[in-house]
Amino acid sequence: MIVIYLDDSGEAADPFITLAGYLATTGEWKKFEAEARAYLEAFGVDHLHTVDLHRRRKAFDGWSREKVREFANGLFAILGKYSVVGMSFSVLKEVFNAKRVNLKREGAATTFCIKGIVARLLSNPVVVEILKWDGVDISIVLEKGNRHDGAIVKEFERISAMNGRFKSIALADKKSAIALQVADFLAYFSRRLLCLDRSHPRYDDERAFFDEVIKNVVNHDLFVATDFHVDEPY
Repeated sequence: MIVIYLDDSGEAADPFITLAGYLATTGEWKKFEAEARAYLEAFGVDHLHTVDLHRRRKAFDGWSREKVREFANGLFAILGKYSVVGMSFSVLKEVFNAKRVNLKREGAATTFCIKGIVARLLSNPVVVEILKWDGVDISIVLEKGNRHDGAIVKEFERISAMNGRFKSIALADKKSAIALQVADFLAYFSRRLLCLDRSHPRYDDERAFFDEVIKNVVNHDLFVATDFHVDEPY
């Protein structure tokens, strides 16, 4: 079985909402959790909450930018040993919400993100090759706490009924798995860099930091949905 751990990022005022995470086999995730746990403990960190790392507060209070970079790169170097691909799916909310009024069954932008992730999984060359293995199916672990959790689960169940390769979905606390914490990193910066104007004085540095860290995982599929063609209701 392969499992993709997903977290969402985006406040009500943000123009984009993002769902993102990493995929690996259950066996590889088990090895990742053990190695990553030891790594976090070596830094005196119980868990990674990316907004705290970014703002250098709480567990990361007093850290230099160099230490933040060292920590993030080291953690993602471990992730790169076990995860085969990272994925993010972002939605431009204003355009999406304007189009969805004509689609009675379409949910919130966050719910649309799970459909986007599924579509990207089925078209991603790395995942397509994995799905050729006998008996392989896909499960999702989603960080709980989003007000649309119930709708996301319902949408996944609808997808699973149409495609049995999508086996199950579970909701979990971010602290329960470092896999969810690295998903949080990917979601947070994917969304933040879409929302941050490129003329912002910190944009280039944050873009460079994000690119440097995630390149530790060789394959990424980062998709942004900004237009939604509605030819007929479905």
